[in-house]
Amino acid sequence: MAHGMDARTRPERGMAPKAAKKELEHIRVAEAENGGHTAHHHFTSFEHPPEGPHIFPEMEGKHPVVKGSLFHHLAKHLNIPHSIIEEKEPEMAEKEQDPMEEEMEEKVSPGIHKKVAKMEEEE
Repeated sequence: MAHGMDARTRPERGMAPKAAKKELEHIRVAEAENGGHTAHHHFTSFEHPPEGPHIFPEMEGKHPVVKGSLFHHLAKHLNIPHSIIEEKEPEMAEKEQDPMEEEMEEKVSPGIHKKVAKMEEEE
């Protein structure tokens, strides 16, 4: 190996390696002493250390969340004052689905859209 290069150096240009993509692995959320919450961001690469704590103050009043949503789940488990609003009609929600969300669903559960379409046809 040439002087000044390590195994990660891109020899074609003699440049330092590209930094690893900063991809979120998970967020750790907990109740804080101030009545609010703290959040720590954890990334997939060791090159990006955790970030936080991000400290959020106690919120006043109840915040509306859609029944059965991720936000509803978090509000219940983190003791966040909330009110429940009903979800839109299922047909409307499907029509308004973000293409990025569909792509993520397909990555998490390959073939899910075909399975759902088949189940709807059988009904």
